[in-house]
Amino acid sequence: MSSSSGGELRQLLSFRSRGTPAAVTTSVEELVRDLGLVAHPEGGWYREVYRDAAVSTIHYVMDARSLAPLHRVHGRAELWHFYGGTAVEVHTIIDERHAVSGLGHESPIVVVPPGGWQATRAGDGFAWCGCTVAPAFEFAAWEMPSRAELERLLPSALHDVIAQLTRAA
Repeated sequence: MSSSSGGELRQLLSFRSRGTPAAVTTSVEELVRDLGLVAHPEGGWYREVYRDAAVSTIHYVMDARSLAPLHRVHGRAELWHFYGGTAVEVHTIIDERHAVSGLGHESPIVVVPPGGWQATRAGDGFAWCGCTVAPAFEFAAWEMPSRAELERLLPSALHDVIAQLTRAA
């Protein structure tokens, strides 16, 4: 992923397509096309819009009722931003405790601390979010284990949560 200039970042943040603000785009397909997104390994679509050594930022779009399964990013904090569509649930497991934060118009930022397990579930419509990672994201620091591996890593009291926030093998 390449670094983006400040001008490109400003252009994406003030993005317009056919005279219509991106925030009122009516379909996932339009948003994916107009923002130039590609498939993400967790599901959904993304595009990096800024990177330097200290921070990276992506657009991230999810289909209605979709799941980005439990995963974590070692040594990096992740800030979720809400841009439009339907609110999502950001699930975290930190110090073996599960919590759910709403990410939407009323609460547009959620922070996942370094190494925290996280999963995101979209509501009844598509969601347009962004993720800012500091220090900058690297796939080498990203981990998305299978359900069986997570059940080995985390306490049995979390197995029902793990089953809800992972995909069957």
